[in-house]
Amino acid sequence: MPKSPDEFANDLTAGRVPRHELKPTRVLLIQGKLTKDQVKTWVKQLYYYRINVPRKELYILANCPIKEIRMELLKKYFEEEDDRVLGGKDGPHDELWLKLAEGLGVGRSEMESLDDLCPEYRLLVDAWVNYARDHSWLEGTALSFDEGGGAGPRGEGINLAEAFAKFYGAPGWSLRHLTLHSELDVDHGTSVMDLVRKFALSDEQQEGIRQAVRFKRAFHHMEDRCMRIACGIDPRLYADLATRA
Repeated sequence: MPKSPDEFANDLTAGRVPRHELKPTRVLLIQGKLTKDQVKTWVKQLYYYRINVPRKELYILANCPIKEIRMELLKKYFEEEDDRVLGGKDGPHDELWLKLAEGLGVGRSEMESLDDLCPEYRLLVDAWVNYARDHSWLEGTALSFDEGGGAGPRGEGINLAEAFAKFYGAPGWSLRHLTLHSELDVDHGTSVMDLVRKFALSDEQQEGIRQAVRFKRAFHHMEDRCMRIACGIDPRLYADLATRA
């Protein structure tokens, strides 16, 4: 028998792994333990993720047969692609990421060339996009189930912005993506939970959601490993984190 919406939502939430365990490289960055060159490499890798977010959202839209839900999902897509369509002022999120790179001294052409993109990370991001393409709209939406974990006034985005300014010399004008996305993740996470509670009612639907959430959690683990490879981070730094935890 399928679980009730409350039971199912609670089970999914109970399985969450703390973000510092999912993404220890980000912890090192926030603590100022990485070199500036390593941080530049980290930013270059994440750019590939950023430019693929709108593609992932469009696949979810294309797979959704419910007009009312498509209209809501369309807002999320435009937030990523260019919020000015909805009356916003920030523009495309990938452009904000390019500003972050510029603040570190990495030019647009260097970023857009993707010459320094880790092959393993390219494959991982492509698999994430293809997951949304090849699964139901609800399962695609569930890929964002845990994304609210870095939000809030002391969330990951704010902490990253402070670290970029304090340890790596990034000017304030370059940090908007980090603070903006932290704010938006709150709404994204809430909407995903609402959709899961409303539409994941059968055994098959609930199992599909479980698999999607597991996939994204595995994605986070693998993403962190790719960052270790690409940035050439000393493994002893991770050992120190584990010891302190």
